Amino acid sequence: MNERISSIVKHWPSTRIGTKFFNGTEWSQCDYGDLRNDIKLTTNFFQKLTDGGRVLLGFCVSPCLGLPALILSATLSSCPFIFLHNDGASFSTTLLRQLGLRWLVIEVPLHDERFLLVQTIELHSKKYLVYKYLGVPDNVKISNDEMYLYATTTSGSTGAPKVVRVPEECILPNVLDFSFKIGLTSNHGVLLSTALTFDPSILEFYLALLNGSPCVIVSDDVRRSPALLNEAIQNGEAAFFQTTPSLFKLWALYQKRILLGRNSSLRVLVLGGERFPSCEEVKTWQPHKNVWIYNTYGLSEISCWATLNLAFPNDNWKNFSECGLDIGESLSETQIISTKDPSSELHHLMIGSSTRICAVENESFGELMSGQPIFRFTGDLFKVIDRKYYFCQRKDTTVKRLGKKIDVSLMEEKCREVGLECAVSVRSTEGSGDYRLFMFIVGHRESKTDEAMRALKKILPGDHWPDAIDFVKSLPLSPHGKLDRIALESYVPSNPEKYCFKTFVEFWNLFSNGAQTSKNPRKGFVASGGNSFTAVLMINSLKDAGFPDNPNLLLALLKDEPVDKCWSMLLPVKKVRCQKKRNRVKGERNNKPSTTKSNINIQSQTKGNRIDTGVSSISDNLTVDETNLACQTHTEVTNGMAPEVVILEQKVIAEPNPSCLDHPVDVQTSQLPMPSISMALKGRVWPQDLSTFDPVWAFNCHNIQKSWSVDLLKCVDASPLGVVKNDCGDCFIIVGSHSGLVAVLKCGTGQIISQTKLPDRVEASACLSSDHSFYYIGCYDGSVYRICISDGKIVWSFKTQDQVKSTCVLHLGKLYVGSYDKHIYALSEGGDLFWKQLVGPVTIPVLPFQSSIFVGTLCNKVLRLSTNDGSILRKIVISSPLFSNLVLTTYPGHQDCVLVSPVDGPVQWREADNLNLVEELIIPGQKFSSPVVVSDQLTIIASDKTIYFLKFLKTLWSYEFHERIVSTPFVIGSRLVVITIDGTLHILDDKGLLICTYKLPGEVFSSPIVIESRVFVGCRDNNFYCLNVS
Repeated sequence: MNERISSIVKHWPSTRIGTKFFNGTEWSQCDYGDLRNDIKLTTNFFQKLTDGGRVLLGFCVSPCLGLPALILSATLSSCPFIFLHNDGASFSTTLLRQLGLRWLVIEVPLHDERFLLVQTIELHSKKYLVYKYLGVPDNVKISNDEMYLYATTTSGSTGAPKVVRVPEECILPNVLDFSFKIGLTSNHGVLLSTALTFDPSILEFYLALLNGSPCVIVSDDVRRSPALLNEAIQNGEAAFFQTTPSLFKLWALYQKRILLGRNSSLRVLVLGGERFPSCEEVKTWQPHKNVWIYNTYGLSEISCWATLNLAFPNDNWKNFSECGLDIGESLSETQIISTKDPSSELHHLMIGSSTRICAVENESFGELMSGQPIFRFTGDLFKVIDRKYYFCQRKDTTVKRLGKKIDVSLMEEKCREVGLECAVSVRSTEGSGDYRLFMFIVGHRESKTDEAMRALKKILPGDHWPDAIDFVKSLPLSPHGKLDRIALESYVPSNPEKYCFKTFVEFWNLFSNGAQTSKNPRKGFVASGGNSFTAVLMINSLKDAGFPDNPNLLLALLKDEPVDKCWSMLLPVKKVRCQKKRNRVKGERNNKPSTTKSNINIQSQTKGNRIDTGVSSISDNLTVDETNLACQTHTEVTNGMAPEVVILEQKVIAEPNPSCLDHPVDVQTSQLPMPSISMALKGRVWPQDLSTFDPVWAFNCHNIQKSWSVDLLKCVDASPLGVVKNDCGDCFIIVGSHSGLVAVLKCGTGQIISQTKLPDRVEASACLSSDHSFYYIGCYDGSVYRICISDGKIVWSFKTQDQVKSTCVLHLGKLYVGSYDKHIYALSEGGDLFWKQLVGPVTIPVLPFQSSIFVGTLCNKVLRLSTNDGSILRKIVISSPLFSNLVLTTYPGHQDCVLVSPVDGPVQWREADNLNLVEELIIPGQKFSSPVVVSDQLTIIASDKTIYFLKFLKTLWSYEFHERIVSTPFVIGSRLVVITIDGTLHILDDKGLLICTYKLPGEVFSSPIVIESRVFVGCRDNNFYCLNVS
């Protein structure tokens, strides 16, 4: 390089302007003749200083007119150089010794006993101080094997910076490639605006030097100001400008349009080091065809750029795709390869070369120069399409929160889609190994941003919603012009939020509808857009903000309780207890026998309401006209809520098949022998010899088509109960919906056998009576109903004090049901209350075992109760609430075990007798789906987006889907039916291989069942579906 530089400097035309400098107020300049004299003076100075030896020179200087002389003189003195930040980190003893730094050139006095001031040098009226570093022995020289031109450090935007030593063979191909591909000439001024500690600044300098182009230098103040920088480009006649997308975002749109307009002196804009802006964004800049815009990508470990791609001008923006703009083809003497990321569809990118080789940290050039290419991981993940590489994210932007994989870059990308510029900071929660996500949005909180936030709430996966959102004037950038995530951590508030109602409401709005405002919400948490996952996030954020913990708050949020009531649960305990006491007294008053006139025979306070509807029996033989007539009949009950028997006009969309029920359901009496039946519900079939298998499931190629659907007027989140008469093969389905409709449907055709309208939504599944003529079902109105299968008449109802989402269970002659009022009720089939026990809020069915039942609650408890009197035999506390059913299974050495799968935390096997822990297995993610016991040894667990097929603690296989699983899978033969929350049905074989899929039109929370060759499931498009597999 010395000879090349000497030749260039020697032939410079003396009177031509070689360097321009703008400090924000005035210009200064230097012609090539003066620059040549400066270089000669400074070269002699460095040669005397180093005694002709090769040592590393450190420059801690700001951009100035004398900068080219310092750089070229160091090179001509055979001394490599490095630019250092003027801070303590740059002068750490470890770094200085690792560099082998001998001399430091600095502008301000250095008060550090490790350094000795030995000389001063003046260039263009600016004095520089030269210090000797005393931490390196005088006899230490850079060996001939370690020939490098300069040293630099990596950006440090995602971790600790690394020292990189760059030889001439690495940077020179970059300079030649850019000169040739971009077409730079001596008439094109090159703007030197990149931070000197960032290696692209070296490229800018040598581009100007080797092309004989004027070098337009700007001060740090100008570099940070888009207005001043634009002025410098225009007045300094700079044609080449290189920056990062983050820095260019600081430019106002009108400034970008001036820079890229017809009358601008700029001819080339290069954006590199980060994700390239979208096609839509580039279009808003309205670039003129005379300005060329490039995307470049590289790695400091192979200084500095590896690819180049023209973004504009182009033919109708065809070089952009749905994934954005690819990074382009590799530059000279550079190779790019990729490896598949095992956990996603993305690829890890590596850049390598057999000639462009840098030494990183303590590496030796002698060991690296083997003639074989050396590849370096970039730390970035890419989509690879048709051999083109599209930048997606940093590999280290994925963290786990509440067991879920969270992609920070996806959060930022979705923000960009709704017009928000943001960055997400990740903070580890002390002692828990979990993380909190803080989103910082550039701008002010206003109605426009609130609209964007609501739009973001719709497109951002629920598990990616941040724990907190704040608005900032700008995002922190590193000295290299990239987003500084380490500095971003300082934006995260360290002090707890003020414990007040306003802050509570802001959290409520943030996690329900996405708008972080203090406006008092009119609806409940779920009705405002929240769900169980964001409710958990809200509670965790409240704890982090210093709010007291109340295990009942989760229940209140999911019940859509008013914000005032939820807030009262966080007030001092004494007040809450008083309120509870008043509520309890009020409830006891309300439970007294009513004297309201009605046709209801109230036999006792603990007896269910026996209802005579006065409606004649209605069967599936009714015509449509008869059905409409039956709709006119209503029923009164004592609490003023009017359950009515309604047979709506059937909305059955089907290609009719022969019915497997050609006659009305035969209502049996308890005195007659019971027919043999089998049932299917939520991953379970009982008895175990349920003959619902069809040979179609043995084949690999399945064709799935809709057989029929029934409109139940609102979301069908309830899981259907399937009933099969084993003697004749007749089968029917019972399912409810949010409209309050509960329908009994023929499996074959979807014809309605009977239908009942309850006062509120139904999410519980049905439970068949012991004589198979009736079913029991819970409702959001707080009641449990006994309903006749054949005609839909309500026989009796039993009122609890809160919503009933739990499915009733019949065991040893008693009917057990849990309520949100925190009690388990034991009823007779006639509606009498045997006992009730306070356990905590319950949404899942009890699990019968011998003469006891197991109960799982939303307040992190599992209890074993006696069926005789409800007394608590055993109680344990688990890690988090239970949304999935408890199931009985086995474990080696233990015949009877209860499998407990809390929403967040390890899956546990516990002894059925005493609930002692037998074993546990950590499965990441949140578990809303119930475990499915395939056999004594095999279990299926669905968590987050993944299905795990377990043999006790060993995972035989797993399958990760594209969306979360909240419904329970169903096993049929050697096949597994899984439906993800977006409504996609998947059929997998017993090895975990996907066979086929089918997409339903809405989200699915209902758990599918399979009878013969049909899959039955509810959907949030208001329909209940029968899908035929052939």
